[in-house]
Amino acid sequence: MLSLLDQVPYLTVRIEANRLDGTKSTGTGFHFGVDLPSKGHMSLVGTNKHVLEGANIVVIHISQAGEDGMPIPGSYIRLDLENFQNIVELHPDPEVDLAMFPISAALNEMQKRGLRPFFRQLRSSDIPDAARTKTIRAIEEITMIGYPIGLWDSRNNFPIIRRGITATPFGSDYNGKKEFMVDTACFPGSSGSPVLIANSGMFTDSSGTTTAGERLMFLGVLWGGPQYTTEGNIIAKPVPTNYVPISVSSMPTNLGYCLKSERVLEMQRLLIQKWGSA
Repeated sequence: MLSLLDQVPYLTVRIEANRLDGTKSTGTGFHFGVDLPSKGHMSLVGTNKHVLEGANIVVIHISQAGEDGMPIPGSYIRLDLENFQNIVELHPDPEVDLAMFPISAALNEMQKRGLRPFFRQLRSSDIPDAARTKTIRAIEEITMIGYPIGLWDSRNNFPIIRRGITATPFGSDYNGKKEFMVDTACFPGSSGSPVLIANSGMFTDSSGTTTAGERLMFLGVLWGGPQYTTEGNIIAKPVPTNYVPISVSSMPTNLGYCLKSERVLEMQRLLIQKWGSA
């Protein structure tokens, strides 16, 4: 059985969005599981709306497991999700850059072919409720998983894992929005990256209590970051998904804006209403 930290690389997928005009871009998606009443489990991938904008085909890769249920090093399957705009679900608030799409049908097809998909899902139980939020300190070390500038370990289907800290207290809504900031570099391709507290060993909570063990909290989803212009203005921009030259008049600040994971719970409720009825 994999330890908590060894499961983290299997929480995400590299999204390649292909458009009818021939352009393509990359971003990050995270696995998320929802239980539908009377219909069973649904496997989804969450990311930002701007990652998927205009895509008609989305390509992701899923690792494979052996008969023992453990991942096979270097073994994964490419999935081409066609007619993509027919399956993607967008958060209804235009100001919330969050989207989700189901992959259950593709996973079922893999299994029919005798393949064993291997991944780890985030669940609603990983999202801190009010009581758990109170245990989170104003400054916490965070883990962000993604594919900055499209980078990945294509031999093993692994993402790039980075560390940083919360730049604003998670327990407060940054500027009155269901958001917080992180202090870590946010490059093109990082859009949609899940931001986690992932501890193994000793960790301390807001009361000063030190605990030995493992702790996983799904804090949120990176969507963008402030850019500093030569005119001296600070502007908020989504993290780019394609690799076009960036004007030197707009410089990143190594800070990121993140949607709080409670926005994912909002999507979960909407999906249950839509697909969970008998």
